[in-house]
Amino acid sequence: MELSKQESQLQNDLPVGMRLQDARSVLQAHKIQFHELIEESESIVFQTAEKTIKAGPGDRVFSSEFQTAVFSFPCGYDLQVILVFGRDERLKARYVHRLPICP
Repeated sequence: MELSKQESQLQNDLPVGMRLQDARSVLQAHKIQFHELIEESESIVFQTAEKTIKAGPGDRVFSSEFQTAVFSFPCGYDLQVILVFGRDERLKARYVHRLPICP
């Protein structure tokens, strides 16, 4: 399936410990638009039943959710990307997974 291949490729291309500028380059190479913000206080930036990602003051957070071409009746699929970089500008937490969008 193309979606699992894309998901795996992004996970491999965005390893924990990666530098901030390198991650920007990877996202741009994959043509992924993302939002970037700097956290002012300790907060949960992403949470599902399986995963919680926190960021502290000064951490930089990249987030993106984009539509894929994959459709399996009755659902389409988006891909979610959440990256948290510490003050040292190294990736310290990530979430790269598909999200079913069903009516």
